[in-house]
Amino acid sequence: MVRKTATMKFMNRFGFRLNISILIVHLLTTILVFSLTIKTVNRGIESGFIDQARTTSGLVANQIGNANVHNQPDQLKLLLEDLLLGGNVTYAAVVDKNNKTIYTTNPERDKYFKEDFVFDNSKDNNYYIAVPFFNATGDTAGTLKLGFSKELIREDLQQINKQVLIIASSYFMAVALIIILVSSRLIKPLNDLRLLAKEVVNNHDKSIYTRSKIQEITDLAQNLEEMRRQLVARQETLAEREYYTSTIINNMADAMLTFDERGYIQDTNSVVKDLFGYSQNQLHSMMITELVEQPLNILCQGICSDDKKDTTLLQEATALKINEQSFYIEYVISKINFSGKDTYIILIRDVSERKQAEEKLYRSANFDALTNLPNRNLFYDRLEHAMSVAQRNETLLAVIFIDLDHFKIINDTLGHAAGDKLLQDVSSRLSSTIRKSDTVARLGGDEFVIILEALATVNPIAHTAIKIIDSLRLPFLIQKQEIFITPSIGISIYPFEEHHADDLVIEADLAMYRAKQRGRNTFEFYTQEMNSRSIARLNMETSLRRALDKEEYVLYYQPQYDVIENKIIGMEALLRWNNAAKGLVSPVEFIPILEETGLIIEVGNWVIESSIKQIAEWMGQYEYVPKVSINISARQFDTNNLPLQIEKVLTKYNVPAKQLEIEVTESAIMNDLEQTSKQLNKLHELGVSIALDDFGTGHSSLVYLKNYPIDTIKIDKSFINNLCFDQSNQAITRAIVAMAQAMEMDILAEGVETQEQKAWLKLHQCNLIQGYLFARPMPVENIPDLFNAAKLS
Repeated sequence: MVRKTATMKFMNRFGFRLNISILIVHLLTTILVFSLTIKTVNRGIESGFIDQARTTSGLVANQIGNANVHNQPDQLKLLLEDLLLGGNVTYAAVVDKNNKTIYTTNPERDKYFKEDFVFDNSKDNNYYIAVPFFNATGDTAGTLKLGFSKELIREDLQQINKQVLIIASSYFMAVALIIILVSSRLIKPLNDLRLLAKEVVNNHDKSIYTRSKIQEITDLAQNLEEMRRQLVARQETLAEREYYTSTIINNMADAMLTFDERGYIQDTNSVVKDLFGYSQNQLHSMMITELVEQPLNILCQGICSDDKKDTTLLQEATALKINEQSFYIEYVISKINFSGKDTYIILIRDVSERKQAEEKLYRSANFDALTNLPNRNLFYDRLEHAMSVAQRNETLLAVIFIDLDHFKIINDTLGHAAGDKLLQDVSSRLSSTIRKSDTVARLGGDEFVIILEALATVNPIAHTAIKIIDSLRLPFLIQKQEIFITPSIGISIYPFEEHHADDLVIEADLAMYRAKQRGRNTFEFYTQEMNSRSIARLNMETSLRRALDKEEYVLYYQPQYDVIENKIIGMEALLRWNNAAKGLVSPVEFIPILEETGLIIEVGNWVIESSIKQIAEWMGQYEYVPKVSINISARQFDTNNLPLQIEKVLTKYNVPAKQLEIEVTESAIMNDLEQTSKQLNKLHELGVSIALDDFGTGHSSLVYLKNYPIDTIKIDKSFINNLCFDQSNQAITRAIVAMAQAMEMDILAEGVETQEQKAWLKLHQCNLIQGYLFARPMPVENIPDLFNAAKLS
């Protein structure tokens, strides 16, 4: 910095500027004159080269025409090759009057040959000429094409240019030296005066005087002497002011500084050094705005005037220490007038610890600790503000509700640390999909919500939803594993929907659940139909909670047949709800609600108890009782006591474990691999059969087929539909059957409805069948007495 300042001072000197100005004019003149000289010489040399090339071309063309060489290929070849040996010619070709090549030294060049009329026309360092030649009768016999190398001429040009440049440089340096010597003699009196003025700075009593024949310099010396006298008088006044100011400053308890109306610090007390780290000498060259991070006009804003002084109210700001560490302060500024000048006194107190406590309290109240996103509290505050702005500006606002699909599986499988890391990475990707003016918040768990503000149309809303889905499509690297996650997104729009923040979020939540029902990894806009459906769902949930007490749940049974033995080999127990008001309700309607609310655990326990009790009753009535299959929800495995519960019920009703089969879906297994595996193994050790239901519709994996105690695979009915016509379904079904046979598992097809399906399955060795072809699910009182004979009619 010091070196830069010294350089600037030298460059700003009069002598330097005078010399530079003259030298620049001289340099430009020299460049102009010698540039024109070089250009003229170069053009002469180039013109001579072109004339010589055309003369040579004409002579060769005459020689070819007069001697009739063009009709003698050997002589023509010899002539042209001799021409090339000279070095100046790099290309030669002869064509007849029909432009047919008689001879050429470069066939490739013939394709792109173009005659040059300017020295630098071609790009390959050659000059090309085309000259016609004539026969003995004077008629045009053809054309001679020659290419002359410009290499030698360019070397000559470079040598001449170099010589001219040396002459020009020598001329410029000689004249420049003369200019500098002459100007230095003219400027010497000014330099003497400058040095004298510099001495006066350290010795105020020394007078400024210099001898010079130049009148302007003599006048300048007299003016400087007058200025020196005034400065001495002013310094005495300033010394008096400094005494009073230092008395005030040194009696203050807080850090105190004085600065002028421009903001330059004048004095400080000792607390300032402790607070900021600067010495007094350093502070005297600084502005108050270098310490307090406020513009000067804002810093002094709000001063209240009275007859004696002006004082600001207590204000807050941030300040910077010498190490550029920022901290919070409280300050108050007073303005006093001393000797006709305004002086500002600022009192500063460090309040960093208090502000940090306040900031920590604010963040804990308004931000999510895991993701640093706004939490529910701050989200609703911003949403209400955004709704007010949208109403005032007549714009749209969207609430986007995001729920991560199957997050619980990842959390339970990899642990909460992995789940937390995934939530942090998801929050980062969500933040990157929105504008800075929008808000992304975490409501809790795996639920995020976004506010899109200041929308003119609804088009950007769907675009943003698509961006969110795309941003989460790429894998997340968690614990050195690639994790995939998809979102279900619901959207509500203000003012299209309700006028309350809570209602907007509820509507977006309803739309999100609709997106989940549609298969996840998609988005849905809220509609009034969803609200009606939500109310209906709430009513159904209430009725389901009372259904057990009202004994409205019943079990239907659907037989399972062995088409080879013509024998019933099993009965699947299917849950039905016989509501007093609605009658028999489809399982498609109420079982998902049981799953979502957790009621499936209590109802599932009832199914286990009722099914085993029914087996016991049948065993007391019939000689042959097939095993009964019951469906187990993933939620029931979460209790970790399913094997013990089933064992107790089997013991209670004295039913052998082999009479019971439990059916689990692939998704139930994947929900918590470790816990599910332990419980299935315990059940298998009891003697309970394990069937894998809806095979092929979930996360199919040979790993759990191999490692889990699965006895039966049930082919999902979606593969049986159109089985006789759909080759893809046939291929999948054959593969499942072959795999089950290889692993020594039973295979059962669900949803068989036609004789053709039965025949195809039987042909491909799938002999266990369940479906409407044989029997629909039926109440217990309608099951015929087939347990002894168990034969199909």
